Amino acid sequence: MKITFLGTGAAIPTLKRGHTTIHLNYQGKSSASILFDCGEGTQTQLVRAGISFMGIDLIFISHWHADHFIGIYGLLNSMGLEGRTRPIAIFGPHADEIGPKLMEFFHFPFKIGWFGSYKDGLVLETDEYLIEASKMKHTIEDAAYKFTEKGRLKLDKDKIKKLGLTGMESKEIKEKGHLTKDGKKIALKEVSYQTLGKSMVYSGDTIFLKKMEKFANGVDLLIHDCTSFSNDDLGDKMHTSFEDLTKSGLRKSVKKIYLVHIGRKYQSHEELQKEAEKYKNIFFARDLERIEV
Repeated sequence: MKITFLGTGAAIPTLKRGHTTIHLNYQGKSSASILFDCGEGTQTQLVRAGISFMGIDLIFISHWHADHFIGIYGLLNSMGLEGRTRPIAIFGPHADEIGPKLMEFFHFPFKIGWFGSYKDGLVLETDEYLIEASKMKHTIEDAAYKFTEKGRLKLDKDKIKKLGLTGMESKEIKEKGHLTKDGKKIALKEVSYQTLGKSMVYSGDTIFLKKMEKFANGVDLLIHDCTSFSNDDLGDKMHTSFEDLTKSGLRKSVKKIYLVHIGRKYQSHEELQKEAEKYKNIFFARDLERIEV
């Protein structure tokens, strides 16, 4: 899994931070190119990052504030101009109702599937991964998303060697689930183990909720709203502060936390990161920064 922070800023962009938009590139037996939110200028940032916008098949919108979806128009238009015919799926709170209204005056040469995701639970499952949603709390309906790679079944080399299984026999037991050797039946579960898949959570805009600690528990990466440094700066805005996050249990239950949706008041990334360095697994993300999970 490769994560690219296409934008890390709040509602009003700055020269250094565009609207918060996350790209996830998944490579398994198959591949997936996924956007979480799609702020203004997303297609330009994709070009800067060397990511093909034509490869994107899934977009997950956290909520329908303009800074989180306004880039869809330009992105879809460019796809159409480049001759796209493959359908695209867009998820979001009540997207099945809101999406068609947003596109009422636009026509593209490919099908757009709109799917509602304002719920707690599964919204998409493939052979290799699943994506779940969790309701958050903002000024309008908002959802966080969790991407989880399914675990893989792997053969235990030591057990295979001890039983004297050949390469062809190892292939057979993995395909059929069992094998008979020297009159003895060997089950796949006797010579295999399950690996843990990679996982990521993206919060969208939200006040800090305790339920996030449960939703993100054990994930490899949490990307979370951090509009203000302190609650005093946050005021009555329904966002999360750095203070909220450092006092929460997330620091102990999540491997790495990357903060986005940074308010324009905070112009110095270095000053922010200096504060984050007090915590080993918290980082302020930069536009076009790329990390592997």
